[in-house]
Amino acid sequence: GNQYYIDLLNMTMTFQRGNQLQYQDSSGSLSYSTYYVNDQNGEVTIQNYLGGVNGRINRLTNSELIISFSQRDAYGAVHSMVMSFRR
Repeated sequence: GNQYYIDLLNMTMTFQRGNQLQYQDSSGSLSYSTYYVNDQNGEVTIQNYLGGVNGRINRLTNSELIISFSQRDAYGAVHSMVMSFRR
């Protein structure tokens, strides 16, 4: 029921060197964030995106990245989310 989560379906994210993350929504608006990867436990943290999320890296190859995390919506309900990236 939250439009923001529906908009995620049309979002383009680009993970760049130097821990920079660029994301573009369906309106073409660009935003930037920072991400950190913890190699020890397979986690990724994305700052300033969805309030700052900590996710588990489920799969990481040369062409695919799958991250799962929990996110609280505007009403306080927690939703499990999986984001899949391909290049």
